[in-house]
Amino acid sequence: MCAFRIVCERRFFISAFTFVVALFSAVSLHAEEIALSSPVNCADAQCFIQRMPDQLSGSEYQDYQCSSFSSNGYKSTDIRVKRATELVKKIPVMASLDGVVDAVRDGMPDGIFTGDKAAFIKGKECGNGVYLSHDNGVETQYCHLRKGSVKVKKGDQIKAGQKLAEVGLSGRTNFPHLEFRIIKNNKAIDPFNGKVVETGCSIGKDSSLWKSDALKNIDLATTHLVSAGFSSKIPTLPAVVLGLLDQEKITTNLSAFVFWVEIAGIKKGDIEEISIVNPDGSLLLKTAKLHKNGQALYLGYAGTTELENTAANAADNIKFCFFIFPSLVFLFKPSLA
Repeated sequence: MCAFRIVCERRFFISAFTFVVALFSAVSLHAEEIALSSPVNCADAQCFIQRMPDQLSGSEYQDYQCSSFSSNGYKSTDIRVKRATELVKKIPVMASLDGVVDAVRDGMPDGIFTGDKAAFIKGKECGNGVYLSHDNGVETQYCHLRKGSVKVKKGDQIKAGQKLAEVGLSGRTNFPHLEFRIIKNNKAIDPFNGKVVETGCSIGKDSSLWKSDALKNIDLATTHLVSAGFSSKIPTLPAVVLGLLDQEKITTNLSAFVFWVEIAGIKKGDIEEISIVNPDGSLLLKTAKLHKNGQALYLGYAGTTELENTAANAADNIKFCFFIFPSLVFLFKPSLA
């Protein structure tokens, strides 16, 4: 068990997530047959693995480590950057193996589309993409590429490490990332253990298909804080991912005061508690939530409209917030108007 506390001075106090790890105790590809290069060059960007293939059949899901970095029936690996604003860095997407271009799509817009605005995505959920064929019935797919960034065409001979396009936000997606999929004989393969997806977690942990240095600039899937902040309204994931809340100012005339936190890798059984304490030390708000299911990405928040003592003293009484893990400290400074 590990825990972290979120403490906000002076004196807003947000305390803590407790993480409980449950371990469960599989064809496919082996490291001797294939060695994947990194599909993303993250030298100039902070990338992390947001989601991996689902290794459980049925309605439940777990990644190859028996953790929650997946979703039901998912067959790909998502390598993410935190904010859509980072796409201006033109983060390269590269071929993981030598091969031939089988198909490409470009021209779809980048953005997070919902409701009626998402109708045009039907049948094109991959967004802008590249599909490569390799030896021995192996194929790789690269999805959600940035509009106008695809550098290859059908029939091109490709070398591992060659630039194909750039990380984007096209197609059906909630965050900027590359969706990478490897397939053999029409079956999706988990690159972290070489097994066909949905064949059981914890098996093949030491049979990764990645080259030893392939993921050196990519943070692996661990429970961590992605971002946090304050807002005057209930946050949404699109607003967070698009960076619309990052520069929100804390003023003395707020209609509401909301703290939000974006977490990667919430686990089944985690307990989420958020408390806000008035400047005089009295408790303004406290919430508690038991997570009955794990989530690869979670947006939590708590707030109040009872602002007699809060908003009037916000600028004077919020100095900074810090997030304490067993061995890590994250400093968060809200913007004051």
